[in-house]
Amino acid sequence: METRLNGRAIAHRDAWVEVDLGAVVANAQALAERLGGAACVAPVVKANAYGHGAVPVARALAAAGFGPFCVATVDEAIQLREAGVGGSIIVLYEPPLRAFPDAAHVGLDITLGDARTVELISQRPLVERERLRLQLKIDTGMTRQGLRLDDLEALRRPLRMLAGSVRGIWTHFADGADREMTGVQLARFDDAVATLRNLGVEAPRHVAGSAAVLAGVGRRYEFARPGLSLYGAIPAEFSEHSGPAGIELRPAMAVRARSVRLADVPTGTAVGYGGTFVTERPSRVATLPLGYADGLRRSLGNGQGCALTTGRRVPIVGRISMDSCVVDVTDIDGIDPATVFTLLGSDGADAITLEEISQRAGTIPQEMAVAFDSRLPYTYAEPGNDRVLGA
Repeated sequence: METRLNGRAIAHRDAWVEVDLGAVVANAQALAERLGGAACVAPVVKANAYGHGAVPVARALAAAGFGPFCVATVDEAIQLREAGVGGSIIVLYEPPLRAFPDAAHVGLDITLGDARTVELISQRPLVERERLRLQLKIDTGMTRQGLRLDDLEALRRPLRMLAGSVRGIWTHFADGADREMTGVQLARFDDAVATLRNLGVEAPRHVAGSAAVLAGVGRRYEFARPGLSLYGAIPAEFSEHSGPAGIELRPAMAVRARSVRLADVPTGTAVGYGGTFVTERPSRVATLPLGYADGLRRSLGNGQGCALTTGRRVPIVGRISMDSCVVDVTDIDGIDPATVFTLLGSDGADAITLEEISQRAGTIPQEMAVAFDSRLPYTYAEPGNDRVLGA
């Protein structure tokens, strides 16, 4: 009988993702300690919790006392509501106007980041405006979305009309670990907050994502929005600007597989599309049933990436295919069909981290984390014990 999790059959695939929810909670607690308490942490669970599973992650964090939660879209927020996640949920990107009634119906905080939308919402009947929970996004230098300071001056009347519905005022850093750049953005943000206060708009402020939290930026505001660090990884921009993070974070995701074919091949055997890898000795190779359609970036082929098995590293050889990859296990004794290979995560004393695999793939940890969510089945270890759901 098959086991299903998130609509995917566990028993039908020998490649899977493991998520340690206890690690996510522990990371949130470590970040909260740095910020001053759980009330200071608004976990970002957008993009299916950075590929870790928004519903189980949010449930685990809510049970540990964390919230509000931040998502990117109304649909992501509704998914959490339908799963029983209560409290405040902040939608960080302004949705189309047609989404506002549904958002209001389930009590979401909706970001306003465009002057025209502020005008249009202020013209709605009072009974509609009173049902809204609004977050004002201030553009302080990302030039992506948000109200600029001159917008606020031009929107004095509409903003006064919406003042009672505003639940938060926020901005986003272009590089949270760059103190000079964030200093400029914070000065602009404070000017905007002062202007809004003069208009009767006052609400909790939040500015810091993971890099800024780790860099100690933005602590004087009411809460922060850590994302990647919740899942045990350090943003690339922090690593570029700073030394050690000074905080213990536990990686929460592992990607594992068992081989679907073990083959002993002679010297001169080509492997994969284009024959870009050719054995230089009698070799043993193992085919793993996951490829670039599962999130294993094609750029990790031809020895750029590797896997762990029995605590040792084995190279990915040849090009990665859509549904499979091949590793060279010639130097590893005892490999059989039950042997587990780790593409991400720990095995024995060694580990392949999101930071490492993303560097090898030529990308950032965030993109690597969300990539594995395409079609692999997921298993979850609950906080406080080692029981794995769906395994």
